[in-house]
Amino acid sequence: MEEIGETHESDDGGVLSPFHKHPLYPTKDSSTPCVGCAGEETAGKCSCHICEIYVHKDCLEIINPSNPTYHLSLTDRYGKLFRCSICPSISYRYIYLCSFSGLPVCEKCARKPFTIDPGRAHEHPLLVFLKGSFSFPCDACGVNDAKSCLCLCIPCRFTIHRECVYLPRVICINRHDHRISHVPRLGSGNWSCGICRKEVNGMYGAFSCSTCTFAVHSRCAIRRNVWDGIELEGVPEEDPADNLPFKVVREGVIKHFTHEHNLRLINVGDILHDKSKQCYGCVLPIFFNSCYICTHCDFILHETCAYFSPKKRHPSVSRQLTLYAECYCSPYVWSGPFRCFVCDQKCNGFAYVDDSATLPGFKIDLRCVSIYDGYVHNSQPHSMLVISDDWSDYHSNECSRCGKSGNDVWCLTEREDLFMCYKCATIPELAMHKYDVHPLSLRFSENAIGDYWCDICEKIVDPLEWFYTCDMCSTTLHIDCVLGAEPYMRVGSTFQLGGFVLEVLSNDYASRPRCDTCSSRIEDVIVYKSEDVYFCSLTCIQKIPK
Repeated sequence: MEEIGETHESDDGGVLSPFHKHPLYPTKDSSTPCVGCAGEETAGKCSCHICEIYVHKDCLEIINPSNPTYHLSLTDRYGKLFRCSICPSISYRYIYLCSFSGLPVCEKCARKPFTIDPGRAHEHPLLVFLKGSFSFPCDACGVNDAKSCLCLCIPCRFTIHRECVYLPRVICINRHDHRISHVPRLGSGNWSCGICRKEVNGMYGAFSCSTCTFAVHSRCAIRRNVWDGIELEGVPEEDPADNLPFKVVREGVIKHFTHEHNLRLINVGDILHDKSKQCYGCVLPIFFNSCYICTHCDFILHETCAYFSPKKRHPSVSRQLTLYAECYCSPYVWSGPFRCFVCDQKCNGFAYVDDSATLPGFKIDLRCVSIYDGYVHNSQPHSMLVISDDWSDYHSNECSRCGKSGNDVWCLTEREDLFMCYKCATIPELAMHKYDVHPLSLRFSENAIGDYWCDICEKIVDPLEWFYTCDMCSTTLHIDCVLGAEPYMRVGSTFQLGGFVLEVLSNDYASRPRCDTCSSRIEDVIVYKSEDVYFCSLTCIQKIPK
């Protein structure tokens, strides 16, 4: 807190004040305005003979009419800007500081009762008490915070924090698909915040959804990594029909916005497994899932991937994201593979993109978008994945499986000591490999007697770590051996990179080809081919001088 002294007279008739280091003496100058009130009246004006500063004696200290205990002293802070604690004005250098709280107040507010226009927060003017005076729970957010300025309407017994007066009314946040509105109180019931997961007191203000039972603390909703800062009150809501990803042509046939041809639904019982068939959206194999196939070409989408909305919000960014296929053009969209922002893996499927200029190149693949707040991962079937408070405060945690640290790490609600990154959370729970004719299931760990060995690399498998296994053949395989280094590159796709037109192929050659860059035998699941040249990875392609 700012320490403020008292103003008094010196023995030679001058004025000694904490405002200035030199004595101030009476002056009759009328041409230079007072640094406190900007007035030119000569009555009571003093000046410093050394610094040529002019100020009225009555402007050195003001007693605010709201409360006699508020002594406001004029202060010189050269080179600094101050925002008034009462009004939005900004002052340079000269400001009044409250002797009780140390908060800055502009000259106009210092001379009148501390009241503000509450706008939409209340129907009467509010009396402002600077922080530290006393504290009550805020009716708008429910927090009892002595560090905040408190505003009161005494007749109505209404209390609200200064910063809560102008809370937005209607907003969209990245943890919910619907708009949410600020309400005076939620009412009785067991309310849980959709962001911090803590209890919401229904007797105080909060944000809630009119469509479902979603509720959020007022302060949680307006975090800068949750809300995009756009007030939507009075803005017409978008028609949900405008955000549909496809149009129904007839029963079982759709026209998806990412493809030029109609797509026909193939149900689960009609699918014959073909490991070469990969979804154009998430790039995972089709396996035994229902899917939409093109009636004219090899385009194919999981039924679940076909339902991803063209516009979507995600916890990793506060703004709304737009879905693009790789063939679409946009200033921030790509040609060929991209690196997912949250899992840091390369992919050439669909991506959600931030179209704003704030984060150019920001892309998230469909697998990571499918991980949402409240998602239950089968490694911990009784615990949900949620964004932790540490993430919200821009601290980092380490993934309990791979040790990766970063902001995009989820915590488990019933195991607060466990965290999971996007890369681990999206490891496919079902896979296929040429070393086994049956589907491979992901095991999260097991107590084993004896050693496990990987049938691909013939190295030991730690049963306490995640691995793939065949329930029919009892084979055990490392995850990296099954998926490869770049598992989300669609086999059969072509793209241009580094002056090469490249095709992604399965590495099923009888003799392993050599990488043209590093000259090593390509052991990975896929290879990149350009005419008669092979590459082991995108990294090796990018090493070639242009």
